[in-house]
Amino acid sequence: MKILEDKIQLIPKDCGLIFKVHFENGKYLGVMIKDVDGYYYFEMDKVSGGLWNSYGLKLISKAIDLLNKDWNRKVKAALN
Repeated sequence: MKILEDKIQLIPKDCGLIFKVHFENGKYLGVMIKDVDGYYYFEMDKVSGGLWNSYGLKLISKAIDLLNKDWNRKVKAALN
């Protein structure tokens, strides 16, 4: 499990191709899914949905960046 700033929990599922995303209070937010291009994308849970402030969106953005960090470095190295 990866934890971002003690606020977002990423729980691996399906050999790391999917991470369940939970907020600090345990609320399920959705999943980070690894796509065919090798990058992770966030899919919000359609049931919880709702309104989001900039703080919550920034945390999700940071979590995506954290998961994509190594792959992004590999892609950049291959292109140079």
